[in-house]
Amino acid sequence: MFLITLNGLACSSFPPVQAIRAARYYAAGTRALDRGEAGIAIVELERAVALRPDASEIHNHLGLAYWSDGREGVAEREFERAVELDCDNEAARVNLALLRSGQRSSSDGG
Repeated sequence: MFLITLNGLACSSFPPVQAIRAARYYAAGTRALDRGEAGIAIVELERAVALRPDASEIHNHLGLAYWSDGREGVAEREFERAVELDCDNEAARVNLALLRSGQRSSSDGG
């Protein structure tokens, strides 16, 4: 068994079990995204973000999954949310700029 630590987890007001479940969904969604399985990635990352709506990394990866699925408008909102939550999330800032310029993403931040 493994655990992915999301930034700010220790300071989170979320119950530990909820944070662990979110980390598992995040990991599963990230693996699906790496395999090019956008639909599976979206399902897993939506589950993760429902449990940890404050996690910038999850929003960024969900944006990548939506973008891979051709859903640019929703992807843009996820990248914007990621940057709102963490203005230092360089991957989300790059992805947002690339999406707005019409380029494809190469920055996942994961």
